[in-house]
Formats: sequence, C-alpha cells, structure tokens
Amino acid sequence: MYAQSVEWEQLTDRAFTPYRPDGVLDLSGIVKAVAIAAAGKLLEDQGPANWMLNAGGDLLAAGAAGDGSWRFGIVDPSDRARLLCAASLEGAQKAVATSGTSERGDHIWRTNERSDIQQATVVAGSIEKADVLATAIVSGGSETMQSVLEYRDVDVVAVDTQATIWASPRLRCNSTLQAAPQQSPAFSAMKLQTA
Repeated sequence: MYAQSVEWEQLTDRAFTPYRPDGVLDLSGIVKAVAIAAAGKLLEDQGPANWMLNAGGDLLAAGAAGDGSWRFGIVDPSDRARLLCAASLEGAQKAVATSGTSERGDHIWRTNERSDIQQATVVAGSIEKADVLATAIVSGGSETMQSVLEYRDVDVVAVDTQATIWASPRLRCNSTLQAAPQQSPAFSAMKLQTA
C-alpha cells in the first residue's frame, strides 16, 4: 500500500500524499479503496456477474443492474439531503469515489492552500484511481482537476468554494446535470441550483 501511495504522489505532482503535514506516514487516504478493490476481487472470484459495493459512498460495480446500467447520485455538499445529479456507469468505468468536506468535515490535507474545490467525484476504471484522484483534486484545487482530466481517462464532477459545479463533458452527457451557459475545453461550468 505504501508503494502505491508513493506512486500516486508522483503521478499527482504531490496533490495526493501518504504523509501528513507534519511528515508522519498515514495511509488512510488509500486504505479504503484498497479494501473495496479486495472485496470486489473476492466477488469476482466467486462468480456473481452483477454486483455493486457501496463503502461509505464510494462504489465499485461489475456487470449491469437489473434494468441496465448502474446508476449513482452525487450529493450536494451544501445540503446532504439533495443530489447534484444522477449518472450511470458506462463502458470500462466501474468505480465512483467522492472526496470533500460534507460528510467528515475538513479532513483532507490541502497541498495547495488556495485550493478552491470543496468536493470532487471521480468516475474511473478502478476504485483506487477514482478515490486517489478525487482526494488529489480537493487537495490540489482546479489546477489539479485540469491535469487529471488532461492525462487520465476519468470523469469528474466538482464543486468549488463559490458553489460552481464543474463537470467533464462525458459525464455531463451521461447525467442529470443541466445545460451550462459557458463551456471551456475540458469542462462545462454551471452555477449550483438552489431551492
């Protein structure tokens, strides 16, 4: 697990790190994803073709839901009783992880003190990738988010400190997010809808 963490630290330009700010080793940023992946491997080895694991809101799925694709919701960080959107797992993407402050408070070590991201959800082919990159985006901010989307085959929905929702185009098309007035090359930005 330590070797994986160090590799991710290098791949994310230190936005994800296995070290606390005081320099003490702490693998809590990856241990849940490794455990979910191990449980998924056990299920695969037993043969059930269609399943979904939910561990504290992080998801790993195989096969299909009874009515087609697996669907998931992304919670609004300003109101945990509301969803920002719902989406489907498509193709090789079988994992979803969210990092942020709405469930456990401000527990993520920010490698960029000016990080403007309060919550990030990553959809990826592996739970380790989804979990580490969601944490890295919250830790490193919008610059890390741009880098993740440029160099990784993942999708992202993130909410910044100004309540702007950022969504990668592929996930926008595969979710209940509404059309945005502006678009940039990697993202579509939209203001958070309020009740």
